[in-house]
Amino acid sequence: LELGERLHKQGIMASVGHSDATTAQVYEAFGRGFHSVTHLYSGCSVLHRNGPHREGGVVEAAFLIDEMDVEVIADGVHLPPDFLRLIYKIKGPEHIALITDSIRAGAADVPEGTVVYDDKEGRRPICIKGGVAVMPDGKNFAGSIATTSRLVRTMVQRAGVELTAAVRMAALTPARMLGMDAEIGSIAVGKRADLLLLDSGLQVQGVIRDGKQVIDNRLN
Repeated sequence: LELGERLHKQGIMASVGHSDATTAQVYEAFGRGFHSVTHLYSGCSVLHRNGPHREGGVVEAAFLIDEMDVEVIADGVHLPPDFLRLIYKIKGPEHIALITDSIRAGAADVPEGTVVYDDKEGRRPICIKGGVAVMPDGKNFAGSIATTSRLVRTMVQRAGVELTAAVRMAALTPARMLGMDAEIGSIAVGKRADLLLLDSGLQVQGVIRDGKQVIDNRLN
């Protein structure tokens, strides 16, 4: 908690992540600098029993604290569409940041079934299966291989979210969470001319960076 306060005073974002905290503990953490939750539902405590009593976790606190921002791995695998709709219904685009949580194999066009390594030393093998990275035994995810454009497509095409809201969650909300929304995140005079060009299927057709166009279809 002291770390959260110190980071907040220095303008550094502190996030609750990979945590077994109770709802009450998250309430306290929010008041002391922790204003977001890292990849909601993934590595987050949820409703559980404490003896005969029921006790909420990180997820319930994130839903109950209106101002709490949440990150969501919207690759369509980590969370099913129903969960994406639930999070969107409760938090709205103003408090959701779409994140890839991608590992080294992300955007690398790795064929299905390929074994890759999550470290440069080649000691941690993982498998690409079903559009996601899984542990060798197949019992747990080992990370995402998604690009950000895939997150937007998932929210629009599978979760039924309006395109403008999906784009906001991928651009403006993350920028605001990082304190950079005066510079990036939306199209406005004075902001960076960093843009993506999408076709009707929401596939990336080009990138404009600092006002200069770069074409690279590998970015989907």
